[in-house]
Amino acid sequence: MIFKLLALRINSDFPLQKNLKKNLLYKFSRNFIFLNEHGDNLTSVKDYREIKKIEDRSTYPKDLYSIKKKNDQSLSINISAILGRNGAGKSSLLEMIYLLIFCLAEKRGETKHRQFIEEKIKSEPLVERWKSLLTSTNQLLDTTDLEIYYQTPSGIYLIKKTPKQTTVKH
Repeated sequence: MIFKLLALRINSDFPLQKNLKKNLLYKFSRNFIFLNEHGDNLTSVKDYREIKKIEDRSTYPKDLYSIKKKNDQSLSINISAILGRNGAGKSSLLEMIYLLIFCLAEKRGETKHRQFIEEKIKSEPLVERWKSLLTSTNQLLDTTDLEIYYQTPSGIYLIKKTPKQTTVKH
């Protein structure tokens, strides 16, 4: 199973974005080119629909890190790194990925974070910290506006998390 993160984009300003800019495509690989309808390379977009095609222009061999097993099957290994100067936003990019995963998991009921806090508020009504935590969690889930592009063997996908909904597009 191959899974590659291609890019992340913040759609609107919100507190956790730190020094990351909205509408900028933060690409995780120079090999993937995001093109508009005229074939121009995009570095910034205001709407995901501006992206008409994503091309893989990899120049390295696909099996560069392939390991042959005893049963003649191969194990493909992909290595990624996020590089940049101090303060460039490396940690912020990772936090945005974590945030998107948290929002998706909370929506699907996988984390039950809000439910846990609500139970704590009922059992410890005098502890203001739980109410504050619930407020900040709700605000976070309600204001997050991110897109992430990724590739699997079946194609390239977009997860779009807006304050109103979360969608996955192929």
